[in-house]
Amino acid sequence: MKDNILPEEKLLRLIRKEKKADREPERKASLAKMSSKAGVKFSVKPKEIILTAFIASSLYLIVSLIYPLLSIKKNILPEVKQEAVVEPKPETIEGPKPYDFYLSGIKEREIFSSSQIEVVTKPQSGINTDLLKDISLVGIIAGDTPQAIIEDKKTQKTYYLNKGQFIEEMQVEDIQEGKIILNYRGEKFELYL
Repeated sequence: MKDNILPEEKLLRLIRKEKKADREPERKASLAKMSSKAGVKFSVKPKEIILTAFIASSLYLIVSLIYPLLSIKKNILPEVKQEAVVEPKPETIEGPKPYDFYLSGIKEREIFSSSQIEVVTKPQSGINTDLLKDISLVGIIAGDTPQAIIEDKKTQKTYYLNKGQFIEEMQVEDIQEGKIILNYRGEKFELYL
């Protein structure tokens, strides 16, 4: 295939090689001038860069492994006296209790009953207890200004009341966790969830 090259192509290739050969000394001379002006040599080889990086990383590894060993201080711990050690007393574990024990606790709490009305003071005669029977505390919204959610069973309405607001003739005096205190003509009543 090389034999089929035309003489013109051979001449063209020869001229290109000569131009490259002529340019190479000029390029090296310009690099040498630039390096002499900057004071830096451009004769750094890749092997030298790799060797320098390897030596630097090896030194860093050695220092990082030895430094903690040199900076360890001996901590002196106080001695433990035998008198100060207190052995825990073994607790007796009781077996399961009978069903009646738990049933009596559930009956005392009445956990499935509806909301209860508890009178803080003794009611006087003439108090309209029908008002208290018609309302129930549904929930309490906690926050900076807590709200009581009260349902009026007679009118089928739900009220969101803050402290000091009224529902019919009763004023919400206080809202606490799980209960509210109502004031009805000077009498205080507690309404629980």
